[in-house]
Amino acid sequence: MFPNGDGYSPIKDFRGAWNKACRDAGLGYGYKSKQKYVEKWQDTLPAVPILHDFRRTAVRNMVRAGIPERVAMMISGLKTRSVFDRYNIVSEADLQLAAQQQEAYLKSSTGTISGTVHKFEGIKKSVK
Repeated sequence: MFPNGDGYSPIKDFRGAWNKACRDAGLGYGYKSKQKYVEKWQDTLPAVPILHDFRRTAVRNMVRAGIPERVAMMISGLKTRSVFDRYNIVSEADLQLAAQQQEAYLKSSTGTISGTVHKFEGIKKSVK
């Protein structure tokens, strides 16, 4: 994706190539690698997400899509649970959705309890 200057050999630090690709695509100035670089571009181009932001987004999307967390860890290359938890960010919207899901569950389970009593009464009548 980001070949070295000769076009063939791999590069060891791709931040420079990443920054150039971001600027060329009109996305912003890229990764904040050095203060001089930031000072040069900050007034002309906005900062853009760093590469790890894409990894974080991929992890969030996998989890929200229902992919098991262990599988998401393996796909994204995250080796420990603690690192996975750092990438799997919980937002305010996630918390609100969880509260709505719990409320819906509690409403449905309340109806089930009273429905269960009626089912047992029907069973008693049929047993006699």
